[in-house]
Amino acid sequence: MKVAQGLHLPISHTPLLCPVSCHQQGDTELINAAGVCKTSVAEYYQAKGVFPGAADSGCSTVGTANSAPPVVAAGTGVISVSAAGGLATQLTGNASGTLLNYTPTLAGGAGSAITAWDCKTGTTITAKYLPATCR
Repeated sequence: MKVAQGLHLPISHTPLLCPVSCHQQGDTELINAAGVCKTSVAEYYQAKGVFPGAADSGCSTVGTANSAPPVVAAGTGVISVSAAGGLATQLTGNASGTLLNYTPTLAGGAGSAITAWDCKTGTTITAKYLPATCR
């Protein structure tokens, strides 16, 4: 099966295709956009003890041909990245949603350390199209 931007989609030969190794390396536009943003949000949270909003998150405000820029929800640190362009078309054409969410998991209550990032909660992309860690 060919892989479109790291998501397992049954698609035709388009510029969105990358080899299976792209998925294995986690080299996707949605995952990468959220990954860089996770670092910025975690650093902000560690320094200030609260989650940033979109304006002060340090995340990119520029999307790509296949992903919108990441958006950070103020107060929760949830990072949302939506598929765009051809990738969104392929996902919706396969009865999938287009949203990837990363939700910080805290060790305890507010102000405690971020121990992990959950990419299942709130994600609307069908699980079979996601990397194994998000299924």
